[in-house]
Amino acid sequence: AAAAAAAALAALRLDPSAEPAAAANHAAATHRAAALSSAADAAAAALGGAAEFRYRDPEPRFDRSKVKGTVASLMRVPRPADATALEALAGGKLQQVVVDDEKTGMLLLTKGGLTRRVTLIPLNKIKAAEPTPAQLKQVSSLVGSRAVPAVSLVEADAELRPAIQHVFGAAFVCEDRESARAVCDRLRLKCVTRDGDIYDPHGTLTGGSRPTGNASLLVRMAELRQASRAAAAAVADAEAAAAVLGEARARAEAHEAAAAELEMQTHRLSVHTQTVEAGEAHALVLRLSDAKAQLMRAQEDGRAAALALKEAVAARDAIQARLSGGDRDSLLAQSKAAIAAADKRAAAKAKALTAAQQSEQKLALALETLDAQMASSAAAAAAAAARAAA
Repeated sequence: AAAAAAAALAALRLDPSAEPAAAANHAAATHRAAALSSAADAAAAALGGAAEFRYRDPEPRFDRSKVKGTVASLMRVPRPADATALEALAGGKLQQVVVDDEKTGMLLLTKGGLTRRVTLIPLNKIKAAEPTPAQLKQVSSLVGSRAVPAVSLVEADAELRPAIQHVFGAAFVCEDRESARAVCDRLRLKCVTRDGDIYDPHGTLTGGSRPTGNASLLVRMAELRQASRAAAAAVADAEAAAAVLGEARARAEAHEAAAAELEMQTHRLSVHTQTVEAGEAHALVLRLSDAKAQLMRAQEDGRAAALALKEAVAARDAIQARLSGGDRDSLLAQSKAAIAAADKRAAAKAKALTAAQQSEQKLALALETLDAQMASSAAAAAAAAARAAA
């Protein structure tokens, strides 16, 4: 179990710097997303109704995709230099709202909770007007490239083109007043200069004070779209950073859990090893104590045997001294028997003494070996714990 826990911990390959780096990146991305979202919200609020058409659902489960939005929010002006002329030409129509059909329009007007008067443009009812090929040819012959159709300067989704054509019709954007006056007077077409002066074939002329710099509604709408895209990208980056941070935290938690598991398994192994080794050591200690007791008894028996042998030799010498007289043969037989018995007892005691000494040596050696094994196990457990802590 300890080996499996160690393998699981090694397989995680944790980078200690990953989680702090992910946390810092997430914090920076979140801060940037909040700042850009706040800027986009402020830009939208400054534009008021031109940026967003607000209403309540006129019926349950109303499909909000039927309401397309204001003209200003739906059209894109690729060149900011065209914004002043297009804004002057469109006028209040930029605030008009495009819907899919007249039914949706009636629902909004009657049940949409509108807070301001609004003109709706149903896509299925409006009649788009744009310059005819004949008019394009006439304008080109009259002023060349100094006049272009207004609708050609605007981009919009294909389904919304009829609404854009409805707003700008067959009007032209001219480079200067002379071109605008010529097209208006001779071809009876509405024209606007790049400065925003409008020439109407019905005889009216509109001009005067104009928005400057970023005061143009269409320019500010373009800036809002850009800010919204930047905010959306920043939010996506923040979400991606959050995912990376979550993964880093999950890996760190998994590594922490694996390290704890390894520590627990190492501790269990250490306890088990110590228990086993303690049992073996206790058994060897008992055996060694018994062997020492046997050795002491053998030593006592050996001393007794040596004393008996000494007494037998003394008896033999006494008998030999007596052989000079009396029944020599009878005394000699008794002496030999006594000496043999004493030698046999002494030999037995000496053998027992030698066996006890050998047993003591073997047990002492086994005890030393066990001590070394216990020390090695303790060192291995300490090394495993150090690796887990690292």
